[in-house]
Amino acid sequence: MQQIAKAAKASLLASASMTVMAGAIIAPALPGIGAAFAHFPSAATLAPLVLTVTSLGVAICSLPAGLLCDRWGRKKVLLSSLILYALAGSYGYYANNLYLLIASRFALGMAVSGVMTSSNTLIADLFEGPRRLNFLGLQFAAMALSAVLFLVAGGFLAQASWRYPFALYSLSLLVFAAVFAFIKEPPNRAAPTQPDIGEKSDLQEIPAIRVTLLYATSFSGMLLFYLIASQLPFLLKSKFELSPPLVGAIIATSNFFGAVSGFNYNRVRQWVSAPRAFSLGFGLIALAFSVVAHAESLPFFFIAMALSGLGSGMIGPNANSSLADLIPSGQRGRFFGGLTTSIFIGQFLSPLSVQHAILYHGYQGFLGAFSIAAAFALLVSLLYLVRRA
Repeated sequence: MQQIAKAAKASLLASASMTVMAGAIIAPALPGIGAAFAHFPSAATLAPLVLTVTSLGVAICSLPAGLLCDRWGRKKVLLSSLILYALAGSYGYYANNLYLLIASRFALGMAVSGVMTSSNTLIADLFEGPRRLNFLGLQFAAMALSAVLFLVAGGFLAQASWRYPFALYSLSLLVFAAVFAFIKEPPNRAAPTQPDIGEKSDLQEIPAIRVTLLYATSFSGMLLFYLIASQLPFLLKSKFELSPPLVGAIIATSNFFGAVSGFNYNRVRQWVSAPRAFSLGFGLIALAFSVVAHAESLPFFFIAMALSGLGSGMIGPNANSSLADLIPSGQRGRFFGGLTTSIFIGQFLSPLSVQHAILYHGYQGFLGAFSIAAAFALLVSLLYLVRRA
């Protein structure tokens, strides 16, 4: 396997950071956006879509992005997506129409789907074995730390104007320059030609059951992780009347410990198999739900978010690593596109899936019930132990 230059590695990590930047930067600006467009019909309902519609765009467009990666090339898709990212992301700086702003956020989701799918596929192509495990852990750690940095930066900029955070999306042009200069398209990664009659194709060799279970595991992990992240602010406000900065600090605890988990992912995998790493991740998230369900003081909420971050930091890189091991290089783009779709569908549906449960049980009661769901997801992840036929 060729040695990968440090500049190329840094370019891949920067590309991955763009995916978390998509939502983190403007989250603090949402109240300002709602106030600026209050004269539009249903503005109170539509303003939050500025944040969430991006995930929907990623979910819808990731599979086509993966197909383009296999047919057109990973680097071309990444470069094109970074250009679209800058254009669609920075539109909010000039926007005077709420509907066009929401449309631009969907286009940003299209760009994120291309960035995430192509960068993950490039990592699978360029690294093997322990080096791949190590780099995937670094990738998740970089994403988690970037989320904290962008949340803070977005908060400071949003204090001056809700428009200023949108200007930061133009940073993707610097990443574009780095990718163009330092990353080379992996050789011999084109999609395989149509096999002759009677010849076995690569698609026939892919263990469909294991891939499906892997997608389901990633969907479940994201759904459960975002349940805590999306509902905890409301619970904290109702119990303690905390200020937004303190709520942000509690949630940022999850990102910090996600980075810790990502940095140590390769070390953990030296001791446990991929299925057991999934089980460890879900077990930590289940424990986080249980702590939140019984917490009566703030320190326990910090502990819960730390556990949640440690769990997500195990599930994320483990999913990418496991899929890379299962799929031949010529087919990786489309299958990583499917993985990205499953992750972002879980993220998009997470807050929508629990509204009725919250009405009946309250925030803390429903989180206690979902500790059982997380434990069930742990058992489902054990199905990944099914051996390749």
